[in-house]
Amino acid sequence: MKKSICALIILLSIIPQFCFSQEFQTFDLPEVFKKGVEISSIAIVGNDIYLPTESCNKIYILSIKDPNYIDSIALNFDMAYEIEGLAFYNQRFFFFTNEKNNSLHIYDLKKNEESQINYAFNSQPKNIDTYRGLEGMAYNRQKKILYILREKNTSSEQAYIYCFSVKDSSGIFNLEQLKINGKDKVTIDLNHGFRYSDFCLSEDSKSLRLLLTSKGQYYIESLNLDNTSMLPMKSSYKIGELIPKDISHYANKLLETNSSNNLEAIYLSNGRYYIASDNHMTSSPDCETVVNLKTGLISIKLW
Repeated sequence: MKKSICALIILLSIIPQFCFSQEFQTFDLPEVFKKGVEISSIAIVGNDIYLPTESCNKIYILSIKDPNYIDSIALNFDMAYEIEGLAFYNQRFFFFTNEKNNSLHIYDLKKNEESQINYAFNSQPKNIDTYRGLEGMAYNRQKKILYILREKNTSSEQAYIYCFSVKDSSGIFNLEQLKINGKDKVTIDLNHGFRYSDFCLSEDSKSLRLLLTSKGQYYIESLNLDNTSMLPMKSSYKIGELIPKDISHYANKLLETNSSNNLEAIYLSNGRYYIASDNHMTSSPDCETVVNLKTGLISIKLW
């Protein structure tokens, strides 16, 4: 009887740990992520995790299945860029935003160079006192819609989402800005001190999942899309309309591994959120120098 009770106690003590490990996972990243690489976005294609650096002209590639695998792509740019948002059009092309001037670009991995992209978009140049950068991108392949996120307008305490239709003609991409209930963007009211650092598309393409952050406070919100148009159902959202899921506990556990908890990138794949942090928040890149905190990467299963 005593043996049975002991076995039961041991079993009960194991179960919560097992459930927690299924719900939450931290990745032990390779040594290069101790350097100031400034991961700015994340995308997953198959089992490969793509982590672009903000200013190092490089994308690191990890594997969901093999923790020891690492590769990288050296990007061929004619000028200095600050990559923020990134979204794959297909396995050959990916969109990205340049935060230096809030411009939109597309890159051809086969040719290892930028491809031509045409659009008319008054995105407002980045201004640290007023308009913050274009932080996130998501792409709906079925409807050919590109979603772009501006993290914050500090004067109005709002974030913006812009939507574009995408047409591809022999590697030349044309974007046309779409209206949402007659408006050229979606506005989302923010509490003071908060911003959206990234977003992604849900796996059924029926909602956008937004990463809401503010100095140690981290949430994921869901913004529903119209089932037919796949555009946001409203052109403006007040505080409280998007219900947040608190992930602060998970994010702040990164500090226990000497990793940054400045969550900057989110992607949803096979029912799990993959979230990466930016480990070097300065105006100048430091791609080859070890910095105070390592890049963090976590995986969470929520809903």
